Amino acid sequence: MVWNAAAPRPTHFICFPLVTASSIPQLADSLAYFRSVTAPSEGSEGGQSTESAATNGGPDPRLRLIPVGAHRPPGTFHLTLGMMDLTRPKDMEQALKILQDIDYLEFLREAEHKREEVRGRRGKKPHPTDESHQELGPAAVEGDQDQAEAEADVDAGQSSPEPERKSRPQNTSEILATTLESLSRAISPPPTIKSSRGDVPSKNDPQQYSPTSISVTLSGLGTFPKPSSSRVFFANPHDSTSRLQTFGELIQQRFKDAGLVTESRPLVLHATVANMIYAKQWNKQRRKGGKKDSGTVDARDLLKYFNDGRAARDRDEVRSEHGTDAGVGPGSEYIWAKDILIDRIRICKMGAEKSEDEGLGLEYMPVAEKVFAS
Repeated sequence: MVWNAAAPRPTHFICFPLVTASSIPQLADSLAYFRSVTAPSEGSEGGQSTESAATNGGPDPRLRLIPVGAHRPPGTFHLTLGMMDLTRPKDMEQALKILQDIDYLEFLREAEHKREEVRGRRGKKPHPTDESHQELGPAAVEGDQDQAEAEADVDAGQSSPEPERKSRPQNTSEILATTLESLSRAISPPPTIKSSRGDVPSKNDPQQYSPTSISVTLSGLGTFPKPSSSRVFFANPHDSTSRLQTFGELIQQRFKDAGLVTESRPLVLHATVANMIYAKQWNKQRRKGGKKDSGTVDARDLLKYFNDGRAARDRDEVRSEHGTDAGVGPGSEYIWAKDILIDRIRICKMGAEKSEDEGLGLEYMPVAEKVFAS
């Protein structure tokens, strides 16, 4: 997507952060495996043959489509609710006020009520959060948010945690073993608000009843804009209570009503794991090679691998070799991280910055945060 020169670029975004003490080790492990499967071998990032990858101890070398620089570090994970241009002080002031004034527990109650309404109409559970982004239609899946965030990162010179460099190719076991060793360092949990709790109010009293918190599991792999021409790779957030989508839409709408968020497309909650716009060296080499550079790859085989159970099984085998499961149980779905508590909302600056915590890599700096669950 090319931004309209007459339209201001977004400077900030609203999001549910996904970086927690429990999610970081899981994400680091999952991303290490993803990178070991999808990153090209040495000398192949310019679009050259990946035949040498066949001896690299990994899966099908045809899956090695995503340059190292395109992969996102754990510290950048979030679910974007909307983008805003807060260049004017009055807009920033208004955004901060809305963030603090929203009754998040009331929105959770409303999301729960809507879930029950849908369940009653359908006679079954309502649609799970982001069950299939690929079925939402082209208008919803162009990845504009990812494009804007990526462009801001590139402008800030922080497209990847460290410069891309050529090195000896590592096989899947080596990469995962290195990652697991680095995870022995303690990671400080995010601050929380302590509160005293008495008896749990009755659900029949809407004024007193406090809805349960939301936790999500990141699983599967999707792409924008389409599988045969993929630029953005993302994990799907699944909420077993089917409230996250409505909850996010209610929050987004409040900022829309104030004229701060101007997006008209449906909200598609997703956690970006890779974005081809970050792969500067890869794009340069493709252009030098005389190839028409669309900045996309055909990811249909890659999507099958991560969504049909093969990736989960292969990773389990690698884990068993090292005597660890990194906290994520076996199954047919590829799980990036599970049980991530959604307990706060943030307004963050565009442009990821290098984190002081080596385990995070990069992070989007918050300018304001509201904790609504404890």
